[in-house]
Amino acid sequence: MIYRDRLGDHRWSIAICAPIAEAPAVAPPPDLTVEHLPGGLVAKTLHRGPYETIFEAYDDLMRWIPAHGYRPAGPPRERYLSEPG
Repeated sequence: MIYRDRLGDHRWSIAICAPIAEAPAVAPPPDLTVEHLPGGLVAKTLHRGPYETIFEAYDDLMRWIPAHGYRPAGPPRERYLSEPG
């Protein structure tokens, strides 16, 4: 999931992502798009615990980034290893 734009309190414009080997041979439905997400240098962390405490991981990461001479260069992305529930 990519958080594109904050729309207000607890509301975001997001992109739901799924890896695919190559672009599909047929066009996606009108409400879906296929795009390539370039790789690059990333700062990442692993959150273990309830979804309600995920912002603690974000806070830690956002302190780590400038402390190590980096700055965010795009919207945050989340990858779930298990279901959010």
